[in-house]
Amino acid sequence: MECVWPPPPSHIVLFIAYLSLKGRAHKTVSCYVTAIGFRCKVLQSQFMDYSQNFIIRKMLEGLKRSKFSKDKRLPITSELLTRIIEKLPLVCYSAYESLLFAAAFSVAFHGFLRVGELVYTKLGQAQNIISIHGTQILWGAKGEFIRLHLTHSKGDQTGKGISIDIRKTDSTVCPILLLKRYLRRKKCTIWWQGKGGMNWQELVPRIKYLLRFEQEPDFLIIHCGGNNIGSCKLHNFRRQIKSSLCKVSELLPKAKLIWSQILPRLVWRNGQNIKSLNRAAVRINNFAGWLCLKSGGGYIKYPEITWNEKGLFNMDGVHLSNMGNELFLYRIQSFLQEVV
Repeated sequence: MECVWPPPPSHIVLFIAYLSLKGRAHKTVSCYVTAIGFRCKVLQSQFMDYSQNFIIRKMLEGLKRSKFSKDKRLPITSELLTRIIEKLPLVCYSAYESLLFAAAFSVAFHGFLRVGELVYTKLGQAQNIISIHGTQILWGAKGEFIRLHLTHSKGDQTGKGISIDIRKTDSTVCPILLLKRYLRRKKCTIWWQGKGGMNWQELVPRIKYLLRFEQEPDFLIIHCGGNNIGSCKLHNFRRQIKSSLCKVSELLPKAKLIWSQILPRLVWRNGQNIKSLNRAAVRINNFAGWLCLKSGGGYIKYPEITWNEKGLFNMDGVHLSNMGNELFLYRIQSFLQEVV
């Protein structure tokens, strides 16, 4: 074949056919054709780029389809579902999380649910998935069953929503059994007392004030101190934390103190070096968490919330976005479910 540059479409077609017969992958062939087009357009701009020719693009598309590999993933069977659920306690952060995933997997399996009908991956889709308020455990002529209400699904063209009934089974992964375990919560009362812009020095006076209205709690979750980062030296702040926690223990002798991790920030009010201030927050968290654990309390961490994840913060770089708040509350809920 005569050496011609730039290569005409007929030569590129033959080149693609040759590579296909040699068993080259679609990505490899596409990379070669792109390189030809790059040289034509950039290095020798006076030549026309034939790599985007209609016939050539269709050949690449056909090559991609001809090299289609079979899906090697196993279908989820009842036996495989049982094995997955049995391993959940080994990979989940808490017993609460294990119960949550076990119920979700079983309901999705027995209800033939799509992923988008059970969970959402994008903001603004929460109203399209199954909610706990739209789930009922009922009793009929054939025994107990779950009734799920789908407000949105691929098969619901009218948008009116549909209901799905899931019957009870005799297996260990029965959806009704696992859903009941998840819904079985111990009765407790949560009193949320927040104050915007609160400093560490206000903690003890605030607790004294609240004791005028309520009795001593069983657990006290302390989420405070972020506004003090950068305002004083770390060793001084650690002394203040230790002193305040001792006073709180005297005021609440029966309560277990739980340290809620100071969250990272994109903007700190007492400094400009974001990285060093976030590192300072980590050191304070380790110290305060150790004090609470030492006294028989607990330590709540938020591994998903990092200062690199800008989508978890509002525009101010301090407060959490809706997604960030969901992760924050989820970790608190998981911890309480574990200890209460």
